[in-house]
This record gives sequence, C-alpha cells and structure tokens, in this order.
Amino acid sequence: LPSGLRQGLALSRAIPPAPRLVIPHEPFTGLEDESTALLAARLRQLREAGAIVLMAAHDFENADNLVDRMICLRDGRVREMPDARGDLRTKYRQAMAEAWS
Repeated sequence: LPSGLRQGLALSRAIPPAPRLVIPHEPFTGLEDESTALLAARLRQLREAGAIVLMAAHDFENADNLVDRMICLRDGRVREMPDARGDLRTKYRQAMAEAWS
C-alpha cells in the first residue's frame, strides 16, 4: 500500500468507536486523497455523534466543514473565530489582518 493510504488506515484504526474527545494533530498531512476523504468523513461522523474534535491543522481546505469554531495562534497570541463555518482560509486572513495590523 502507498504510504499515504497506510497512514490513513493507521489513523482510522487508532480512533476508538465512540470517543468523547479526539485530538488529531495535522491529521491530513501526507494522506492520499481517498484517505483524506475517509478521515474527514470519520471526523464529521464523530462530531455529529457528540464527540469533541480538537484539531490542529494548517490545511484549511480539508478542515473546511469540519469545524464549528477556530482559534488562531500567531506570535504567542490567540484569536478566536466563533463562526468558522465556510471558507476558513479567507476567514483566517481577515482575522490576521484585523488582529495583527
């Protein structure tokens, strides 16, 4: 199996069937497109079932539609974005311009 597919399978197997909290760090890094889609669907399923998914990610495209809220860190400062649904990259850029200009 390609390394991206192996990594996706390992991530899927590492998540218990009904966790209350999942903390993936950069979960989409190095994944094949198919594995990315499967992992995103699994994280969405967990969230809809009531699990808390606390994710660190730089990949806004894959995080779109997976998050309800977003916190941005820059130079040791925190900026909360309560409404993170939609185009995360655009919202991130706006938040950075407002908070650190």
